[in-house]
Amino acid sequence: MLAKSSPAPSTRGTRIAAAAIPAVSVVAAVVAVASSSAFIVLAVDRVPFSDYNITTTDGLLVLLVSGYSLAIVGVAWLIAVVAAWRKKYLRTRWLAVPPALLAIGVLVAVAMALAIPEEFDASRAELDGMVAQARSYPPGWSENYGYDDPRRVGNVEVGSVFHRADGVVVVSDADSGLFFQMSGWAHSPEGPPTFDPGVKGLEIDHLDGPWYSYFYVL
Repeated sequence: MLAKSSPAPSTRGTRIAAAAIPAVSVVAAVVAVASSSAFIVLAVDRVPFSDYNITTTDGLLVLLVSGYSLAIVGVAWLIAVVAAWRKKYLRTRWLAVPPALLAIGVLVAVAMALAIPEEFDASRAELDGMVAQARSYPPGWSENYGYDDPRRVGNVEVGSVFHRADGVVVVSDADSGLFFQMSGWAHSPEGPPTFDPGVKGLEIDHLDGPWYSYFYVL
């Protein structure tokens, strides 16, 4: 005959552990869902039902908060797993829920990030139209939209547009600005555009035709 498994000891510590493990699993699951949702929002660069502009600063804050939250609940969840592994009567399917939810959320975020075309490539026609509009004004003309309420041009969020005296039209990326790092695009038919020699770490890359991307630190 098969030996019957011994029942869980009815002690105060056992009752607390039996209640704590599902509670830890639920909290970990909530954090996993919240973090996954944040990752998806960052991947699509859009807050649902809102016009809020997500900048690189927002992205860093989200990653820091999510990382710390996942680390804290991850330690608690790992302790619960070890306890459940050592004591069979503490085992529960709830322990499998948090990692499953987090894995699904991360996969969805990665898939959506890969599915969304590059901002410049998907918005080339709209950016060309904006450049034509900017050149209809005399050199020196500019328009600033800011980071809170940027101008959406295709899939690009534009912080400002500037028709410079040398004919170059500079389009700033409203998502940049972290640690004074500025980036954007420049329409320069005469070749690579120049920038203030006082900026640091200037990088200019040719994209296509008269279009260039730029990056520098103030």
